[in-house]
Amino acid sequence: MAEELKHEVGPDQIFFSTTDSKGIIKDVNSVFIELARFPREEMIGAPHNLIRNDIMPGGAFKVCWDEIEKGEPWVGYVANLAKDGSRYDVLATITPLEDGDYLSVRIRPADDQLAETMWGVYRDIRTQELAQRQENGLSRVAAAEWSEKLLLEKVSELGYSSYKEFMTWLLPHEVELWEERNPRPFEAPTAGEYVKLGELVGQLLHEEEVWMDRQAQLTSLGKQLMKGVDALEETLTISQRVNEEMDKVEGSGKLTEDEMIPLEVGLRLSDIVGDYANDLRQLLTELNDSTLTTRFAVALARLQTQTVGRFVEEMAAGTDEADPIRTLCRALTIETMDLSGEIRQHQTLLQRAKRRITTVLSLVSLPQMAVTKWRSDILNSGFAGKVSDLLSTVADSIDAMTVMVRELENLIIKCEEVEPDHGPEALVDTVQQVDMEARVLAGESLDLDF
Repeated sequence: MAEELKHEVGPDQIFFSTTDSKGIIKDVNSVFIELARFPREEMIGAPHNLIRNDIMPGGAFKVCWDEIEKGEPWVGYVANLAKDGSRYDVLATITPLEDGDYLSVRIRPADDQLAETMWGVYRDIRTQELAQRQENGLSRVAAAEWSEKLLLEKVSELGYSSYKEFMTWLLPHEVELWEERNPRPFEAPTAGEYVKLGELVGQLLHEEEVWMDRQAQLTSLGKQLMKGVDALEETLTISQRVNEEMDKVEGSGKLTEDEMIPLEVGLRLSDIVGDYANDLRQLLTELNDSTLTTRFAVALARLQTQTVGRFVEEMAAGTDEADPIRTLCRALTIETMDLSGEIRQHQTLLQRAKRRITTVLSLVSLPQMAVTKWRSDILNSGFAGKVSDLLSTVADSIDAMTVMVRELENLIIKCEEVEPDHGPEALVDTVQQVDMEARVLAGESLDLDF
């Protein structure tokens, strides 16, 4: 078997293309031309499957079209084919544009191990897909639908309930690794007509970095919040064991009904806390889902800003035509506006979670005081030896409550620590300035239709 020819995308290279709704290429940048090894005139007006590598199963593209036809972005690993027959691998994003076109941005995959896993998955599925066509007479469309199901099964085996969940995790993961390994930052032009646009892109990259760091902190916080709810529910489980020990004591004559009342009251209050614990878990699940969505939106906007930045460098160097800059900046504006909405929604959920934790803490203090007081009274009486098992279980409950209260109090502090000193307004303002400058460069009138 002949050895496969390959060439690599550079660690700092970003390339893009725009296509119409039928996948016909409308614009490309010089990096794409370099990697695809097609002259520009052969690419413009050609179908995008011009660069399709045969290891790619139809199901992978079916998943892609399922997302982008709903107006949603898509992310995935793609093996491309250059004109000379060599293969180059990318992490690709495709974003629907307002006019029905699509913007695809691609970089070198940063997670080599995961990418290799996916190439193996693609090869296996593609082999089976071709066998289905040959042996069972499936059409290309039917075979793609068949292999899509197989791809989703493989994604499930990786631990994701859907492809959307997989790509929501994948993009931030890849963008963060790509930036860590990138050999150089954006280099804004210092002279010429693109200076102002370069300055604005630099400002936007700085502001996005703040939000990327914050989303990483919020992801960690979300896990800690769930552990706090686990601790709360564990406390309630111990309270149930106290109930079981109480049943053994009641009616035995070891303690009077009056002596049991404080403990009973404390446990009834714990039941009320249990209802709040369930609500808190649901709220935190919603918060964590929002964190993942927002983190994805930040990463997508970040990648598109990096794309604009690299293209500004290319234009300033005279290696690329300026025509696509308007499309790139408008797409970035739309993504950033969507991102600002995600950020605001997430901030609202975080505030709700903090208030709910505060409420739980205030409720927990009541049964904790009642149960602690009851245990102290019994220990100071002559009845302690008669109810030693109950006292031991109550002690476990008190200890668990103390630990849980401390954890929830610390979580409130952490919620406050990750609160930003400003909202997404700076993002929105800067990206609008980027878009306006792109419109000036494109010779458009500024009617400020934001």
